[in-house]
Amino acid sequence: MHLSSQLLLSPAQQLFLESWSEGDSSVRGTYNPLQFVLKLSPEIHRALSVVNSGAYERRQLEWETIQAFSTSLHETVHWWQHIGSTSGFLFSIAGPIQFHGNYGYMKEFLRLVGAKMPIARITNSRKRLSALPDEAAKLCNIIVNNYQDIEFYYHYQSSPSNFKEMSKSFYFECLGHSFDIAYGNAITTLDSVFVDSDTVLPRTDSFVEIHGRRKEQKVMGYYYGSPILLPPFGTQYIFEAQARFVQLQYLFFASGGKFNFDEARAAGMLSELYVHAFEVYLNLTKQDYPRYLDDHAIGLFLLICDIAINPTAGFPIAYNARNDTIRDNTPGIRFIRICEFVRSNIQEIVSVLSSYDKDAYVKAADIICDGLNIDSPMKATSVINGWREDKSIVNLMKEHEKFEYDGRNMSIRFLFAHFIEFCSNKLARPDFFCWPAHWMVGDRAGKASQSLFYTHQAPFVNDENDDGIHARIRLGISDEVLLKTMNDFYSSILIYEMSRQWAVGNNWFKYDQEWLSTKHEYTDMKKWVDTEFKNTFGISTECFEYLRPLE
Repeated sequence: MHLSSQLLLSPAQQLFLESWSEGDSSVRGTYNPLQFVLKLSPEIHRALSVVNSGAYERRQLEWETIQAFSTSLHETVHWWQHIGSTSGFLFSIAGPIQFHGNYGYMKEFLRLVGAKMPIARITNSRKRLSALPDEAAKLCNIIVNNYQDIEFYYHYQSSPSNFKEMSKSFYFECLGHSFDIAYGNAITTLDSVFVDSDTVLPRTDSFVEIHGRRKEQKVMGYYYGSPILLPPFGTQYIFEAQARFVQLQYLFFASGGKFNFDEARAAGMLSELYVHAFEVYLNLTKQDYPRYLDDHAIGLFLLICDIAINPTAGFPIAYNARNDTIRDNTPGIRFIRICEFVRSNIQEIVSVLSSYDKDAYVKAADIICDGLNIDSPMKATSVINGWREDKSIVNLMKEHEKFEYDGRNMSIRFLFAHFIEFCSNKLARPDFFCWPAHWMVGDRAGKASQSLFYTHQAPFVNDENDDGIHARIRLGISDEVLLKTMNDFYSSILIYEMSRQWAVGNNWFKYDQEWLSTKHEYTDMKKWVDTEFKNTFGISTECFEYLRPLE
């Protein structure tokens, strides 16, 4: 069996730092969650040019194509994680909620302080801050703190080992406060979708009320100076292990069992980033390392990952006094708790897993979630699917069907619609999204699997000959609509990035956006970015004064 590193390997980098480099021969595929784009190498594009999706009988595909598709599947799982899980979706709207939570404040900053950047250079300097009127100084602190609190939340979730140093920042109050800001701004931003009806989302005031009492009572994590509960790893390890083992299982089934752990190890696919969470799981559940990639230990691991990355407390289900937002909403902590429960109940759970169908998923998830007194992902998807009866969501999903979105908070509408559609389909087929390899090879592979995979491919990609971003072809959608929606979406993303640079950047505005397009000259790109900024804030970036660090 010939294994090609040209078709199998993905970069072993932190998930939030994954980047594409056309000249880097080690990079085969990436999903960048900050840019919302899935990119594959030219070799993989060429190998996949003969197929539309990877749900086929084994004899229908060449081994080269199977290897290439496994990498595409790996990166597609990252898209699913970021658009279809509750934790990943909140990660995906981090930029939008930072912007929308601060837009009014930043407009007021222009009025009170003027066009100066970065704002953090003011709040970091007692001299500059004290020179401002109280109202202006308070405004600067609000803007920078809003950005930083959301950064604290996401880095704690993604990479807790790096968060320990971040928590020393004088901007950091406590985890509870960072969670409050992240969830509160997320729900407030998503509320903008509900223009034709009252919101169906949970209220945010319960966070403030409950956490206020915990602050007074000095509950760990909810007051300034509190000790910090750090999970052993964050979503970057869970996400990468989940995507890798889905990929490995696909290769196993597609090869008729010829591709196994030895082949994966020889191909360099079992490096620490991709297997650490799996090995922690084996250790906590007292299981031996499996011999084969179809072992129940892997199926159970993928289920645990799915439950861990789908917390519900505060979103999509209302927060209450029994919830602990840190313990209940942190995937790394949830992962450890689930593994500890599984260790004592493994025989019962494994006994219902063998079919890897919806019934198996529901029964196994219920055993775990009922045992831990947490909501099952099925409950979460059921709640989200129920939102589709709301008039505003009905209108949103009509926009989604046409791939044409209202210009009011367009990027939020775009992402929220994808999230709702994913959760609705996952409610019907949780087994496919948890164990896709079982449904994409052999007798189970068919039109249903092809349709689900096609529907939930990343909407923005590169192509074989151009490393810029393109809208993926969608049946029934014209090229003109695809291009307009892509341009509108990325205009918003650029504004989020430029606003972040204005608030908390370390340098002058950066206009170079080669990741977005390789066909435009720098001057053209700068003009486009500056025009979008001026349309948003009423002022050109060239009018800003750059504040240098004070000695």
